[in-house]
Amino acid sequence: MGLRYLALGAISAVLLSLAHGTWTGLSAEERFPAHPVHLIVPAPAGGSLDIGIRIIEPRLSAFLGAPIVIVNRSGASGAVAMAAVASAPADGYTLAATSTSTLTVISLTQNLPYGLGSFIPIGNYAVDAGMIVVRSDAPWTSWSSTRGNFPASLRMGPMASAAFPP
Repeated sequence: MGLRYLALGAISAVLLSLAHGTWTGLSAEERFPAHPVHLIVPAPAGGSLDIGIRIIEPRLSAFLGAPIVIVNRSGASGAVAMAAVASAPADGYTLAATSTSTLTVISLTQNLPYGLGSFIPIGNYAVDAGMIVVRSDAPWTSWSSTRGNFPASLRMGPMASAAFPP
């Protein structure tokens, strides 16, 4: 069921972008895409971001009627890939499959040739919830059950714990 929503979300984003007419600068007579679309992934091949994109790529390619070329551009916490997207022509043939963590790096890093305003999201392809985990055989079953039970070397200071439930 998750794969279905993943593919539908990606296809919906592309469809809405094409229907709105803002994805490319092509005239109404030109068919988009006329050649392969490059989808830049800011992670190495085989990572979770890459695998998620490769799962939906066949459906997205079939929907567009053109091949999608997945280009893995890892490095500098995604900055290498995002710089490539920011410097590509704004013609819809170079997209990025990124994550919130990659975009967060943009806002925290200085002296990049692009910023948050350089990109606009056109759709989601996955839903990912950040989480804190412990081994399944650990004595804790919830965040509140850990209170006061972590070894002193693992306890957080008062500022860090302010973001977690009491």
